[in-house]
Amino acid sequence: MADQPSPTTLDDVRDAALAALEAAADAPALEAWRVAHLGRSGALTQLLRGVAALPAEERPAAGAAGNAVKALLDGALPAIAVIVLVLSVLATSWIKLARPSWAEKGVMHDMFHVGPVWFGMRILGAAFALMTFFQFGPEFVTASFTGGVMLNDLAPVLLTFFFFAALLLPFLVEFGFMEFIGSLVRKPFRVIFNLPGRSAIDATASWMGSGTVGVLITTQQYEKGFYNRREASVIATNFSIVSIAFSLLITSFVDLNHMFIQFYFTVVVAGLIAAVIVPRLPPLSRKPDTYYEPVGCQLAEKRTEEMGLLRYSLTQAVRRAERSPGPRELARNALFNVADIFLALLPLVFAIGTVALILAEFTPLFTWLSYPMVPVLELLRIPEAQAAAPATLVGFADMFLPAHRKNVLPWISVAGMAGVLVFTVFFLLHKEAASLYQGIVVVD
Repeated sequence: MADQPSPTTLDDVRDAALAALEAAADAPALEAWRVAHLGRSGALTQLLRGVAALPAEERPAAGAAGNAVKALLDGALPAIAVIVLVLSVLATSWIKLARPSWAEKGVMHDMFHVGPVWFGMRILGAAFALMTFFQFGPEFVTASFTGGVMLNDLAPVLLTFFFFAALLLPFLVEFGFMEFIGSLVRKPFRVIFNLPGRSAIDATASWMGSGTVGVLITTQQYEKGFYNRREASVIATNFSIVSIAFSLLITSFVDLNHMFIQFYFTVVVAGLIAAVIVPRLPPLSRKPDTYYEPVGCQLAEKRTEEMGLLRYSLTQAVRRAERSPGPRELARNALFNVADIFLALLPLVFAIGTVALILAEFTPLFTWLSYPMVPVLELLRIPEAQAAAPATLVGFADMFLPAHRKNVLPWISVAGMAGVLVFTVFFLLHKEAASLYQGIVVVD
């Protein structure tokens, strides 16, 4: 069959893609269609990259048209992300000025009454998203490997994952599961980590799902009086680090899927070692054992009935389930979780992530800051230490994203040490993975 001419306009790209989609009859054909039309080398991507070469007055229209076609073919999630980011700024501005009574306390107060720095971050995130979507402003913001990565690659994943995670979160914490696990593992967790047994759920949710979900659980447990300030800070900075999904993303990105078991085993071992050592060092060790003042301490770990451990754990879980919220309250809690993540977290992810990508791609900042790390990595006999060093610092940036509330942020960078330890051990065990750190800027 003769080769068809390559599409040269957005209309040609749309028509060719839709025609090819109708002809795709099975899963392999659909995957081939996705790669050919939406992949990095696809016709649409090539046309969008050419927008930067257009005259300044033509870029907004061309960028908007290109993103409209991409939304038609690849879903409307990038456009939805832009709407969410702008809505966050508008809602925060209106609530700060109008000060409605329903937003003066509780969840709505925490969500919208933020300080100048966090409000500025929301504005910056919305501005980056608008510039990227409509292709106007500085090229270092709108480029496909900076703002484009955040809007077209990361934002859709975050929107879908966090939407369902936030909706399902109440079922994890409101029906006795945390009481059951907490009672079963109370003693070992107190001895090893000096934490309540229920923190095992935070660790499981973080490692199996996402670190952000783990931090959200920790925040809610702190606000309900089940963790004190020290425990909440320790859990957020030591258990909410590297999930299986994030690890799969890394190994797939660098084509090391065949080493995933060794890699994730290293993650677990290094994470546990860090969780034992780091909380016993300043500044975490100096955090006060005080509870959230409006509720006080609500945790009672000591066993009051003479029965077996399993039976006692089940009894505690059943008692908690009997006090679980009804359908209306459950739906309300789930929607508040979705709103909190979308309106409070997503703007920070977009702002900080875009800035980190700009600094990594257009400046030597991370290279300069990483110079002290080079002799350390060379001492550990890590191959290509000079190339790997900048990524040990880039990895710290994404640790700020999930913990922006309840005084967790000042200590969150401690968790970055666990990330460095993970990759250090992995490099020592498997030198062929030396390229793992090179070129990776991903947010968990």
